[in-house]
Amino acid sequence: MAQIATLEVQTEIKSSADQFYEIFRSKQYLMPKICPEYIKGVQVVQGDWEAVGSIKLWTYVAGSSEIVKDTVEAIDDKTKSITYNILEGKNPDILQGLQVHCSGYDNGSNRLRKMDCGI
Repeated sequence: MAQIATLEVQTEIKSSADQFYEIFRSKQYLMPKICPEYIKGVQVVQGDWEAVGSIKLWTYVAGSSEIVKDTVEAIDDKTKSITYNILEGKNPDILQGLQVHCSGYDNGSNRLRKMDCGI
């Protein structure tokens, strides 16, 4: 039987909300350089780096090497948020149909910003 659940994660990041958003909005190809211990590669399968409907293939490490294919469902430049849908992955029963929503916002500090990711 399917379960509906929500998981929210909030963490501080050492970049501005604009820089964080720009990476996820149009420069995801930089992710393997930003966190090489976790993300091994990302490539566009269909569309481009910026468009809603684009499909990307991510190779990451979560114990073992995994591959996930996602699509960009929504982009909101005003609120600096992006919503992804997971299309395929190693564990389709868990990942398929999963939706990830990420946004970055300033918390008033000159150095640290917040990142919200909800699954």
